[in-house]
Amino acid sequence: MKRSPPLNSLKAFEAAARHGSFTLAAVELNVTSSAISHQVKELEQTLGVILFTRLARGVVLSAYGESYRASIAEALALIAKATADLQTDPLHGPLRLTLPHSFAQHWLTPRMASLLHRHPDLQLSINASNQLADIHVGEADIAIRFGHGNYSGLCADFLFADAASLLIATDKLEGTISSCNAKLLTDALLLDDESVGRDEPWMNWQPWLRQAGVKRDLSRNRILFSNGAMAIDACLSGTGICIGRLSLVLDALRRRQVTALLPWRSTEFAYYIVYRESDVDNPRIAAFINWLRLEGSIYTALAQATSGQKVGSV
Repeated sequence: MKRSPPLNSLKAFEAAARHGSFTLAAVELNVTSSAISHQVKELEQTLGVILFTRLARGVVLSAYGESYRASIAEALALIAKATADLQTDPLHGPLRLTLPHSFAQHWLTPRMASLLHRHPDLQLSINASNQLADIHVGEADIAIRFGHGNYSGLCADFLFADAASLLIATDKLEGTISSCNAKLLTDALLLDDESVGRDEPWMNWQPWLRQAGVKRDLSRNRILFSNGAMAIDACLSGTGICIGRLSLVLDALRRRQVTALLPWRSTEFAYYIVYRESDVDNPRIAAFINWLRLEGSIYTALAQATSGQKVGSV
């Protein structure tokens, strides 16, 4: 009788198959990439089949791997559910989240399926607004805020830093970036986020135009939007050029929908998870924070690989 594969090798295979990457699987499982590679190789030897085709960038499932993945994912999900059912602190119940509109639309929402898969009983209520809810008086249970991390009387856990650049829809870009920067920045319609303050210089046009050696009247050929998500959406549609945060456009960059015209610059602010100290042991808040940290680590790995910009996470 053939021995059953070790559970760790099955977990490594499922994570690598889901991400298409040993590196991202390692981030999720908190091990090294070489450990994932070793566990997958051990599983292949046990099964006597090749599960992945190794490429220069990432891995692709073989026909055997595709077939095996569905069954293994289902089995691991059953194990996770059985374990969750035994938890002494059930996660069923409400959790009220407040965060900036742009971050909710372009970062959190595309990742919600992962949260609901992990914690299907969470009753999440999301308030996406640039107006800060008062957590002290219970207007929200937890917040994601973009700032310096100083929130009096509240716990503030660093999530990850960010970076900014000038962005244009890729299909609107003619020729090489270096040859058309000056003309683009002189003539293009500028898409501006009017919610940005003066304490975020790299989210304003002046330093970018100085860097590119361009002088222009910022009162003309410019649209003001109430938040960054609207400016990014207009940019993606080919309307003009915007200043975009890496956290909000990473998926579009990876799909080659948008191109950065200048090197990425670290922003002055970072993202923080904010909550009351009295809620440290709240199981729903703890579960949500742990999920955010996992997704933040995966995002950071992808962001650094895509942009070359260091955006450290928890």
